[in-house]
Amino acid sequence: MRTENKVPIGFTIALFLFWIASSQTLHPQHLVAGVVTVLAVVAFNRSTLSELRLGEYKVEFFNVVAIIGKLVVYIVRGNIEVARLVLSRDMPIQPQMITLRCTLSLPVTRAFLANAITLTPGTMTVDMEGDDFVVHCLTDSGAADLPGWELIGLIRRLEGR
Repeated sequence: MRTENKVPIGFTIALFLFWIASSQTLHPQHLVAGVVTVLAVVAFNRSTLSELRLGEYKVEFFNVVAIIGKLVVYIVRGNIEVARLVLSRDMPIQPQMITLRCTLSLPVTRAFLANAITLTPGTMTVDMEGDDFVVHCLTDSGAADLPGWELIGLIRRLEGR
């Protein structure tokens, strides 16, 4: 049996759970649309997703759920922090660009990290070149916290390291 065509079932389930959480309904029409959408995404990205199953790179369902859960928490916290910043009278922002050294080896996990940074309010991945990500940060604390971000370690676990 060829293993390079297999898609991680945990990832597919996590995508569907994310669909349910995003649609905020269990109406049959939304569930059917979710199944069709998730299966289309998995089918069109089969070669990329299969990289997660090569050799020692195995995706565990709970790792994917933990990453998505932590990402949602960081997005909510980021929204609150950015709202607090822009609604304050003195607007204490210190916009800056930093270079983040990426220790992830798979292209799919590197892209996931870049998107997670961009999805988190107050940070945005501007460029990826080699092992370096150029990231725009809204505050000094955001720039200081990014290199030790807990989500990077969780994503690294997807690579089996």
